[in-house]
Amino acid sequence: MKKTAFAFRYLMAATMLVMVLSSCDKEGMEEDLQSSRDNALGEQSFNDLQDMADEAAAGELTSYKVDGEQLVYSSCATKTHDTISDPRVLTIDFGTGCLGNDGRMRSGQVIITYTGTIGQQGHFRTITTSNYFVDGNQIIGTKTVMNEGLNTEGNVWFTINVDGQIIREDGTTIDWLSDRTREWIEGYGTPERMDDVYLVSGTHSGQSSDGRGFTAQTLEPIRKAKSCNWRTAGILEVTPNERPVHTINFGDGTCDNDAIVTVNGNEHAIELN
Repeated sequence: MKKTAFAFRYLMAATMLVMVLSSCDKEGMEEDLQSSRDNALGEQSFNDLQDMADEAAAGELTSYKVDGEQLVYSSCATKTHDTISDPRVLTIDFGTGCLGNDGRMRSGQVIITYTGTIGQQGHFRTITTSNYFVDGNQIIGTKTVMNEGLNTEGNVWFTINVDGQIIREDGTTIDWLSDRTREWIEGYGTPERMDDVYLVSGTHSGQSSDGRGFTAQTLEPIRKAKSCNWRTAGILEVTPNERPVHTINFGDGTCDNDAIVTVNGNEHAIELN
């Protein structure tokens, strides 16, 4: 009887230990993945600003459309274009709430100050926000884009810098900085914008919503097509402070919001915001 009672207590203690360790592992994994999720949100949010700046510049000036066809950001957004000032100023106003065709709710303003046209060497663009929200997250910061001309492959390329912050709907904050290059590999010189494809490389850094700092660098150029809301290929390595290095694989070119994060050899599926 004593042996049975001892065995039972031992089994219960071992079970509790396994449960505690399992809980710690899950908490640790969530900490690992948080930096990846927050970096992906920063990437998506500030890529989105550039995409809408491109779309607005290409379309009619009275509504957010191109050639009369409603695109991602919906006709409930309006824009004003100051073509007299130097540099010129383009303001996109989503009002108090504008539901886009991508399912995201936006409000506030995006302001683009620029010289020249995007395809010209020396074109410079600064994108800022004013009380701008996407799905309850406030996007704050400045993004600059410079057309550097042709690279050795004969493709137009850009230098891109971001100094930004995201205040999430739950009140937590993400700081996001980046220093990257963007190569225009398909669609340059055609009137159709939706055939444009870019490869993006460079570094990121910041602080995730759990207060943990992180750095990131591109291992394989990230593919971004105008016809898709998501990055479709490429590999990014993210290093959270005091946590294991992990990589984000954006896929095989399929347009979806799925990505695979690998930590310590273990793969975890995540959805991009």
